[in-house]
Amino acid sequence: MELYQLEYLVAIYEHKTILKAAQALNVAQPSMTKAIKKLEDEFGFLLFDRNKNRLVINEAGLCAVEHAQSVLKEINNLKRATIKTHQNNLVLNLASNAPAPLWAVNQLVTSKVNNFISRDNETLIKGFNNLEYDLIILDYPINKPNIKCHKVCDEQLFIAVKPNHELSHKAEVTFDDINGYNILQISNVGYWYEVTTEHLPLSKFVLQENVENYNILVEASDLPVFRTNLTIEKYRDKENRVYIPITDPEAKLSFYAIYHQRNDHLFKSVFENIHKVDYSKFKPF
Repeated sequence: MELYQLEYLVAIYEHKTILKAAQALNVAQPSMTKAIKKLEDEFGFLLFDRNKNRLVINEAGLCAVEHAQSVLKEINNLKRATIKTHQNNLVLNLASNAPAPLWAVNQLVTSKVNNFISRDNETLIKGFNNLEYDLIILDYPINKPNIKCHKVCDEQLFIAVKPNHELSHKAEVTFDDINGYNILQISNVGYWYEVTTEHLPLSKFVLQENVENYNILVEASDLPVFRTNLTIEKYRDKENRVYIPITDPEAKLSFYAIYHQRNDHLFKSVFENIHKVDYSKFKPF
């Protein structure tokens, strides 16, 4: 007796006919008929009465269906419990070229994770190909066989200044407008660091590695800082600053998560719910 025979038996009972049951399970009707006949042969008696080319389940068949449903339910419970235990004890290595999208994925992954941020996309891709990372986040999609690619978010860069700053009256700015201003920045911002330093060659960056020290300096200093559309909500009520969007194309990025198709059971639900992440709770790594 095989599990698929029990699945067919229950499907025929629930859908009333072999044709509908076969369609529901995407199985060829002759294969289902053969499997049920084999099951009846194993029992040594009929589970269905044949009346004018119709199957009518009999009392023995009803008893078999009841127990088959119980067996299939326990099999599903076994699978779910085993997968959950596996995921709870699994440690995933996730890497990104920017912190906010990586943080978002972290909110939905149920396994333990190690997080890595690199400004170099080639380093991330090499690590992924060498199986060092289970998932990477890049600022462009990848379309390859056996690779899953999901959009995580869109992110736009803003400059945040105090209300008395000379830029505070502007509705928008370009990199040229802010080139030359000294800017306070946390060091672990991945690809955004490359973008800002490349387009602001005359600016000096006061870098902080420690998040707590950075937050203290942001509160005490009049220096501009960078924010994005994803992080503004976290800081809006905590700092007295004006947020001005930077309109250059390079100040807008879309981020994509890439992982192997074999790990879809680990990440599928993440990207079904990624749009629900509340970025007001964002915490830099």
